[in-house]
Amino acid sequence: MSSGANRKKVSREEFLAYFDSIDHKAEWLDGEIWDMVGGTPAHSLIGANITGELGNHLKGSDCFAYNSDLVVQIEADASIVLPDASVVCGELLTAWDRKDFVKNPTLVVEVRSKDRENYDLEGKFLKYITIPTLREYVVIDQYEVKIDVFYRTDNGLWDIRSYIDRFANITFQSIKVTIPIAEIYRGVSFG
Repeated sequence: MSSGANRKKVSREEFLAYFDSIDHKAEWLDGEIWDMVGGTPAHSLIGANITGELGNHLKGSDCFAYNSDLVVQIEADASIVLPDASVVCGELLTAWDRKDFVKNPTLVVEVRSKDRENYDLEGKFLKYITIPTLREYVVIDQYEVKIDVFYRTDNGLWDIRSYIDRFANITFQSIKVTIPIAEIYRGVSFG
């Protein structure tokens, strides 16, 4: 999904009033509003594919897959983000007395966009890893077969696995789910 910052620093209260008044999505990062507008068909399809696959594989567990409508509040710096997909295990813990903001994802997925490529890999990663419940951060490329999975090790450090083979499987350790990469990219054309 493409985005653009309003580049105006606003308070949390100002952002929440703005968020509740708009008919599109927006994030609040480092005090700036990032409007989320018009993604590519590939971006949308990958987000739908991964959400569907996660949801199907989590049936019968206490974990649930959510699409990009689930708002995640990062307590460490009060950021408000909308991952392209996420998984929450156990009870949803809400933030700021709002039922639509959660603070306890186990896994989050971002589909890489050209305009925010570095931010998804670096800036957002540094924010997401401050969430105590988060075990995996997944960045899926929409322009080529490439998936980076950052995962929290048993000693609390973060490591990375990268996947570039469309015919391989990808395992999400935090939720014990394995998915064919071809299903994540099902219907996506490159070039």
